[in-house]
Amino acid sequence: MFNSYNWGGYLIWALYPDKPVFVDGRTDLYAFNGVLDDYVQVQLVSPGWQEILDRYNVGYVVTEEGGLLTAPGWSAMATVTSSHGVIPCPTGITA
Repeated sequence: MFNSYNWGGYLIWALYPDKPVFVDGRTDLYAFNGVLDDYVQVQLVSPGWQEILDRYNVGYVVTEEGGLLTAPGWSAMATVTSSHGVIPCPTGITA
């Protein structure tokens, strides 16, 4: 899974240890091992972003509307809207 920084904290709370997050609020840990640089490259859809997703064996992306969802070959599996700010994790996520 590749997730946006904004979703990381919620996803680690909801899915750990079954589904590891790509990045969360602990940026110091991710900067130390180079993951943060990879995250930024993918998030900005910079050249080489697809190779990064392949290297991490990413099967799906959890992000805000836009970004990777507009890249060729990617489509939205689900769109979630909530006025409460708390969105339950969908069941059946597979990587």
